[in-house]
Amino acid sequence: DGTGQSYDITTPAFSTAGGTAVWLHASTSAQLNNSDDAVFDIDVSTDGGTTFTNVFRRVSPGTGRAAAPLPDTTNADGFFGRLSVDISSIAADKPSVQIRFRHFEPSDDWWIALDDIRVDCDAPPSGGEDVLFSESFAAGLGSMGVLSGAGNTGTETWHTTDKGNRYVAGTVSAVGLMLLAPP
Repeated sequence: DGTGQSYDITTPAFSTAGGTAVWLHASTSAQLNNSDDAVFDIDVSTDGGTTFTNVFRRVSPGTGRAAAPLPDTTNADGFFGRLSVDISSIAADKPSVQIRFRHFEPSDDWWIALDDIRVDCDAPPSGGEDVLFSESFAAGLGSMGVLSGAGNTGTETWHTTDKGNRYVAGTVSAVGLMLLAPP
């Protein structure tokens, strides 16, 4: 922890000259450890890699012991699925663009996997939101059912209290009720 080490991979330079919309798309699996030191960044450079501007960040949740950047409600934990990032404000109509994927403090972390990386002018498909299930947990587990191994019942299974004292105030904003698996 605290080594400042990073594993970086940077694209070759490419031109977006004449383009007004630039989107980065990548199939992404970023499983960050709970050390709160690990960071997954995506940065863009338009000056040959001399400087980079951050366009996407995920910080591992944790114990609140790490220095900035701490996770918050917009960047805590990993990312799983098709990631699409609008980089137009930085990369549009530029003769030389590079994208850097960075895994900062990876020595005590799990993994980041990227595939199907594509840069184009197309925003991700937009569809409506179909709500298939919703639960507020205002009355405990509500309609959620719990299935546990032998001998685990009540608050030994999923519950709505922070039994293991894992929540650290100020690290991730409280949103009311959390579902936590036992430690």
